Amino acid sequence: MADDNIYENHLFISTSLDPSDQEELNYFLESVSTDTSLLSFEAILSPPDEFKDLDKLDWCIANWGTIEDCTDVVIIDRTDSAVYYKFNTVAPPLLFVQNMSILCPEFDFFLKYKKGDE
Repeated sequence: MADDNIYENHLFISTSLDPSDQEELNYFLESVSTDTSLLSFEAILSPPDEFKDLDKLDWCIANWGTIEDCTDVVIIDRTDSAVYYKFNTVAPPLLFVQNMSILCPEFDFFLKYKKGDE
């Protein structure tokens, strides 16, 4: 049974770049990961260090759409030109996806999410 306050997210990222040139996708995957997670909002869209805790929460909501980084990240599928993530958040990370589409126009982002047992 899923936690009613947690959103299950499915994020599909693809590129129309030449599939034989995987460098862009590999660089992206390295940029959004950490030593402990395959996907981290903070790895690529990090709050400025000078923000205090309350300001940092506001920054996260304004830039990610949620108050904390994603958890329970798994890669469902990976091809030469796409990656499909599944992860949890406390709110849909709509602003993270929107900001990523601006920062990385060579990729297409598709997010599907559901809350708890919906």
